[in-house]
Amino acid sequence: MFGNYGVSAVAIDPSCPQVVYAGYGAFYNFGQHRGGIDASSNNGATWTSLTSGLPIHQTGVSALQVERIQSPQGQASRYLYASSYGRGGWMFDLGPNPPCPPVF
Repeated sequence: MFGNYGVSAVAIDPSCPQVVYAGYGAFYNFGQHRGGIDASSNNGATWTSLTSGLPIHQTGVSALQVERIQSPQGQASRYLYASSYGRGGWMFDLGPNPPCPPVF
């Protein structure tokens, strides 16, 4: 449980382990059902919704995966993939790798 919501999927950014993504709602019988995905850039101390206003925000998220892709020009970008119940698969372009703050 995270707050009043059941967390059903978690992904950690492999290029910056302080960045964590949480998917909600697949196991709604264990807590309040909301759905959607939140992100934290500080090891989970604070969270921001990635899906507010999107159809996936009210749908259970069953899996999350972060991928870093290197372009032929040498630029790297990050993508978050999410599977959901009833709303298909989603891909979020997270942009280039941000500077990763040191872990204390």
